[in-house]
This record gives sequence, C-alpha cells and structure tokens, in this order.
Amino acid sequence: MHIYLLICLLITHLFIDMAASTVNPILEPLGSKYYAADVAMGLVAALLSASLSFSQLLFGYIYDRFGAYWLIPLAVLVAGVCLGCVGLIDSFALLLVLVVAAGLAIGAFHPGGAALAGGLADKRRPLTIAIFVCAGALGVAAAPVLITRLVNAQGLRATAWLFVPAVPVFVIALLAFRTCRRLPRPQIETHPKTHSLRESIFSRSLILLFILSASRSFSIIIVPVGMSFLMSEKIADKARYLLSTGNASALFGLSVGFGGLLSGLFIRPEVEKRGIIISLIIAGPLLTAFPLLSGGWLLVIIVLAGLAVGSTIPLVTAIGQRLIPESSAVVSSILMGVAWGVSGIAAPLIVTWLGPLIGYSLAMPLLIAAGIVVALVATLILPPVMHPQTGSRLAASPTMP
Repeated sequence: MHIYLLICLLITHLFIDMAASTVNPILEPLGSKYYAADVAMGLVAALLSASLSFSQLLFGYIYDRFGAYWLIPLAVLVAGVCLGCVGLIDSFALLLVLVVAAGLAIGAFHPGGAALAGGLADKRRPLTIAIFVCAGALGVAAAPVLITRLVNAQGLRATAWLFVPAVPVFVIALLAFRTCRRLPRPQIETHPKTHSLRESIFSRSLILLFILSASRSFSIIIVPVGMSFLMSEKIADKARYLLSTGNASALFGLSVGFGGLLSGLFIRPEVEKRGIIISLIIAGPLLTAFPLLSGGWLLVIIVLAGLAVGSTIPLVTAIGQRLIPESSAVVSSILMGVAWGVSGIAAPLIVTWLGPLIGYSLAMPLLIAAGIVVALVATLILPPVMHPQTGSRLAASPTMP
C-alpha cells in the first residue's frame, strides 16, 4: 500500500509542478500581449510564487491538526483549471486573480504530499522525499518544453491543454486520498517535551535552515524567471529564443530534481551538512557562469549547476522534519513553502528590475552569487546532525528570545 500511495503522490506532484511551471517560460509573450513592462510580469511570477509558498504554512497546520488530505485532489482540479485559463483571457487583472488562485491550490498540495512521502520510510526519509521532489522536477522540466512549443505553434491559447491531464490526475489524487485514510497513524518517537511548537519553529537550527532554504531558492528562482528575458537578449528570432528558453529551463528543472534524487540515495544523515556545503561550493560558480555563455556550453553548465544545487533540497527538508517530527507538514511548509515564497517574491521583482538596467547577462550572475553566498554561510553556522544511532535530532539548538 505504501508503494501504491507513493506512486499516486509522484504522479500528482508531477502534474502540480508542471502546471506551476507553465507561466515563467511565457512571461515575455504574456507581457507583449498586455503591453506590460518586464517588472509587471515579474509581479505575475512573484504573486504565483508568494501564493503557492506562504499558504503552505497554513495548509501544513491544517494537515497536521486535522489530517485534511482531501485538499490533495482539490488542489489538482483548481490548479489545472486556473492555469489552463491563463492564455484564454484578455484581462491583466483576471490574470493576477488566476495565478493567485492557482498558487493557493498548489500550496495546498505540497505540505501534505511531502509529509506523506517522508513518512512512508522514516529510516530513509531523505530518499523518499528526494523521489517526491524528483517527480515534481520532472513536471518542472516538462512544462517549459511543452508550453513554449505549444505557444509557438498555437499562441497563448495553448495553455488550455492543461485541462487534458487535469481530469485523470484528479482521479489519481482521489485514489491517493482514499489510500492515505486507510494507513495507520504514524507513531512519533516520544521525547521529553521541553519546547512548544512555537519555540521549536523559532529555534536557531530551524531559522538557519530557513535562511539556507530561502537564499538557495532565490538563486534557483532567478534562473527560470530570467531565462525568457536572457534568451531574448541573446537571440533575435522570437521563435528560436522561445524554444531555447524552454530547452534551458527544462534541463535546469530536470537536473535539480535528479540532483535531489542522487543526494537522497547516497548521502547519509551523519554527513548531510557536509554534503550541503560541498554542493553549494560546486553550484555557485556554475550557476553564476551560465548566463555569460551561449549555445551548447550554456546547456551543459546549467545541467551541472542544477544537479549540484538540487542535491541540497531533500537534505534540508529531512533535517527539518527530524528536528520537529510531530509537525512534519508544518516544517515542510516552512522549508519548502515559506522559504520559497520569500524568494519567489524577491527574485522575480529584483531580476526584472535590474535586468533592463544592466542586462540580464550581468544581473543574473550577480543575484545568483549573492543567494549562494548567504546559503553557504547559513550552512556553515548550522549545528551538526547527530548520528541515527544516538538520535535523529539536530545537535543543541537554543531557542531565540
């Protein structure tokens, strides 16, 4: 039953993240349709990221408190309908409403999905989370390739193709909901309760994990948001730069997912911190170099960068879930939701403001490097992880006043 549930979650996550990733690759043509400035389209991306991210904290609490896993199939339906309509409308205000509604639906899925995936194999929690993240990465990778080619062939109305997979995935999500209802409630290892949930959330360790997640996510988000504008700088032909945007964004999303899968397979809890540090050191130069390149080298470097930076995602989430095991959905929503939301607002607005001033080829490396440096500093300060034999919690983590 666990494998069956995991498969349903993977398919659902693939669709959810595919739908969420259909907007960024077509920001430039959407802006042309509404005669909107780059920063206005950055606002669209920021609203989508903010709504899908900040809402996860609320939904994580709802999952932990009420077990409301019926939100999973509802999220599929709302996200598919709203994002499928993005290219069919002619009102910029309605576009903003649709992306916010879709973002809320996407946010409703992730905390419950991540908590369920992480709880299916507690001893290999990073691996199951990595598999879950990898499925989403496949959706992130597929969306730019599909949407840019469809829009290039059929115009912006091609977003309506999202309606087609939404129905079968909705059925699969219903099956996942029915299956998780029949599972026994997970038994959380009891520890002397010295801190409340609020104190645990504001502990030094979780704050550092949040800073690490947010700054790393900032660097990651810069890539797909700026990619459309970067390619338009490098390639004059509209059809070519649109397809190039899809290819580069897809390869980056796919490599991020597989980087997480590799880390889940090979990195054990006792060396997670070291793995994060090494990954960030490798990812930094690669991520800052790719906007300066073109052609095949750009694609090669972006794949290597995605593998490196993506390897940190399941490690950070697994550390956080072990830190507060009784509230794993809330922790997942903080590290995969709120952190992404903070970056999801800042990154699109900053890159679309700075890009027209100094060029995206220069703005993107500067902003990416800043995010990686902050993430690396937070990781270096992070306390080490205890060995599973002696306890899976983080080392001493005094709470903030």
